[in-house]
Formats: sequence, structure tokens, C-alpha cells
Amino acid sequence: METVELLAKKSLVGKRLDLAMVDGVKGLSRRRAKTLIDSGEVYLNDRRIRISSRALAFGDKLVFRYSPEQKKKKTVITIDETSILYFDHGVLAINKPAGLSSQAARKGDNLHVVPLLQKYFQSKDIDLPNLSLVHRLDKETSGVLLLADNKALAESLMDQFRQKTVKKVYHALCYGKADDKFAVRCNLSSINPKNGMVKVVQKSGKDSETSFSLKEFFKLSRLSLVECKPITGRSHQLRVHLAKSRLGIVGDKVYGDQSLSLGDELSALVNHHLLHARTLSFTIPSTKKSLQVKAPYPKSWKSILEKLRELEA
Repeated sequence: METVELLAKKSLVGKRLDLAMVDGVKGLSRRRAKTLIDSGEVYLNDRRIRISSRALAFGDKLVFRYSPEQKKKKTVITIDETSILYFDHGVLAINKPAGLSSQAARKGDNLHVVPLLQKYFQSKDIDLPNLSLVHRLDKETSGVLLLADNKALAESLMDQFRQKTVKKVYHALCYGKADDKFAVRCNLSSINPKNGMVKVVQKSGKDSETSFSLKEFFKLSRLSLVECKPITGRSHQLRVHLAKSRLGIVGDKVYGDQSLSLGDELSALVNHHLLHARTLSFTIPSTKKSLQVKAPYPKSWKSILEKLRELEA
């Protein structure tokens, strides 16, 4: 953290406060400048100012504290023994890392679940040539993902999803104060191929429904840890439902409120949206026995929750 002092000379005179900060500090984005202003961390002529559009006059002095953003190292995503939650009777459940696609986005893209799992199991002298996805998670969503070692078994498990006998529980860290219990039901469009977004629609689309409950509220940070139980399984359903409830998921670059910020220390821990498939309950086809698989939080989640609880103490 460093203290920055800017004196309004000819080049900055008449400029908006946020744009003057961007011009005066290399690497400072306008969004970051506005966040600093909105949070009361910028002083103009020794007085706190919260008006980004304020034009500078000759000789005005700006003072604020600022931590230059560090370039994030590219994360190498791997699957290892800690990723395997269950493997028996041809059924495989993994704790999918955030940032890993469930399936190939384009031809020749090998950085997705099936090839990485096949490579891992080959290192254990286990060949799974017909490994198949049973369902999907968004790329940035972590947690329980179900697969089968052959297509017939995968289809049998998919039937359980279609018949709505599979119980799914997700956790999401959201901006704002959630009600203790609430539900959202609305029609959702399909994914728009141009922008990748799903919208709430009135007269078309498909019915979607989720029940929610508040697990933990962090008063000082105004963040809610929300448990989500989807009744239907539409694309982006939880993210859209929470955004509709004004509880945008932290780190969601598509549906989240980009004007909100965690502050420098917590923001440094967030490199994906904080939605996690916590548990999945289903029946193993060959035994007819029920099974619940639970996925531990990723390290990033643990670090953020620990920090939030420290702030509340």
C-alpha cells in the first residue's frame, strides 16, 4: 500500500476526478479509481471527496492510498487423488476445480474434465476409454461433478436428473443480506450465443425454480453465504436467480454487480465466481442404494471465509 499525491497541473485541469487519477497513476483502472472514491479513500485539498465527476481546478491536490494490482500467475489446473470423491460400481464423482470446463468448448480443446481424468487414471494403470459426463457445471463453478465409466450407465444416471430424483445443494457467497429463506421461480431463456447470457423472460423460455436459505451473514462485509437447492436444472439458473434477488455472486463477471468490491485484501483471493456444488445425492443403478457425495470447499473459499470470520470476531 502506498500513498499517492497528485497535483493538478495543466494536463489534469478540467478533468473528472476519476479520470485524473487514471491519468496520474500507471495501471490504475477507472473502475478501481471509482471504487476508491466511493469508499471515501480519496482526499481533495485535504477533504474527503466521494464525487467521481468533480472537475479539477489548477493547483488542486489529490491524496489517496493505493496498492498496485499484481499480475496473477496463470493457474495450472490438474486433477489428482484429492479430486476423487467417489469411484465404485462404474460411478465416478469428482470435486471439479474452478476454471476447468466440464466439456470441450471447441474441437481440439483438451483442457476439460474427461481427458484430464483419463490421464490421471492411466497413471494408476486404469483405462477408462468410455468415460462420460452425466451432467455439467459452469467452468468457474467448483464442486461435485458426476461421471460414469460407460455410456449406458451415464444414460441411467441422466434419467435420475430428468426425473428430478437427484438432490443438488450449492453454496454461494453473495453481496448483500439474504432473507433466512426465500425462493425464486421464473422463466429463463436459453443461452444467447452472442453474449453467453441467460435472461429472465415472461412469455417464453423454460420454467426454473430454486429454494434458498441463509447459512451465514457477514455483517461488516455485507456478504451472505447462501445455500441453494435447485428444483430445475436450467443453464446459469442459480446465478440468474441470485442476481434477480439482488444477491449477485461474488466474482461473477456476467451477472454480478460490477460496482461492488470486496476491498483489496479479499479481492486478491477471488479469481472465479464463488459458487460451489456442495453435495449431490443420487441412487447407484447397480445396487439401488442411495449415496450422498460432499465436496470440500476449494482453498480460495476457505481463505475468504476464514478472513471474513476474523473480521466479524
